[in-house]
Amino acid sequence: MTKSSFISHGKAMAFDIPDRHEFALRRQDKDGIISLVCDDIDGFFVAVKSEDEIRPAIERGLKKVMGSRGYKNVTVSTDGSLAGPLITSTAHPA
Repeated sequence: MTKSSFISHGKAMAFDIPDRHEFALRRQDKDGIISLVCDDIDGFFVAVKSEDEIRPAIERGLKKVMGSRGYKNVTVSTDGSLAGPLITSTAHPA
């Protein structure tokens, strides 16, 4: 179990997120294609043509990975910059 926190009315509050998984995705731009790989997931590869496709593609890919690990309802969040070279995403049961 991992601790996470959020800000509520100006105060930081800690709460537990069971089975929270953080993934570091490496971004590479080449010939108009944006590709993302994750060293922690064998065979994980996402390729898109535009910036606005990155978040939805990461979400679909990580939901598929988590589904293969037995998780049915998964929430994926990708905070921060998508510029790379590393993009961090978090997946956990909804």
